[in-house]
This record gives sequence, C-alpha cells and structure tokens, in this order.
Amino acid sequence: MMMIHRKVVSTAAELALAQQIRRQVFVEEQGIPAELEYDAADGTATHLLVYKAAVPIATGRLLTDGDGVGILGRIAVVADERGQGIGEQVVRDLERCAVTAGLRRLILHPHHYLQPFYTRLGYQTVPGGESTVGVHQLVLMEKYLTG
Repeated sequence: MMMIHRKVVSTAAELALAQQIRRQVFVEEQGIPAELEYDAADGTATHLLVYKAAVPIATGRLLTDGDGVGILGRIAVVADERGQGIGEQVVRDLERCAVTAGLRRLILHPHHYLQPFYTRLGYQTVPGGESTVGVHQLVLMEKYLTG
C-alpha cells in the first residue's frame, strides 16, 4: 500500500503542483476556461496538497473573507485516485485549517452532482444559491464549525 502524505502548501513550487492538478481536473477534464480557474486569491489562500508516495494527486484551498467565514474551493482529485476517500480527507484537513484560523462557517460552490458528497460531510444546501459557470450547474452549501 502506497503512503499518502498531506501538507499545507508553503512554497511556490508546491503551489504550482496544486495548480497542475487543478488544470488537469478542471480545465482539461471539465472544460472550465483557464482564465476562470486561476485568480489572485491563489496568492492569499491556504492550499493543501496530497501526495501518494511522491506524486501529487489532490488539492484544495481555503479562503477567508475577514468576517469569520471561509470559502472552500478548487478541491480536485486526479481521476485515477477518485473513490478512495481522498477528497473527503482534503475537505476535513481544510476544515481543521479553518478552525485553527478561528473561522466559524464555511461555504462552497460545488457542482450540483457533488451535493450528496458534501451533505454526507455535514454541509447544507443554501436555498437560492444556485449558479452556472459555463455549462456547469453549481449549488451553494455551508457548514457551521465547532472548535
């Protein structure tokens, strides 16, 4: 069994690895325009990288809005590694980062088909929070955190 290692991104090289995973999953697989995938928030967000052995296989990021609310996003697992609980671990690790940062609530905008996954992790759909990015239908979900 391969060793899974998770870490908070601390270098520009690690951020580039996270962005490579996002390019593979969001831009190449899902057809999201690259100009929508990368933004200035990458410079201020907390990013997580998951490695299998020495190969990066998953990522996610946490933004803060300054009002005790965090925004989860850019959560991606490479295709060959999906269905093994890695995405859940990314979410749980980002939640721990949020608690450490003193955040009280998290929001995210997942694809509509991921709603059951996030519901299982304790997130609730916010009525009226639906949106569209290109051909992708998104929902707004939230979770209140306890320390």
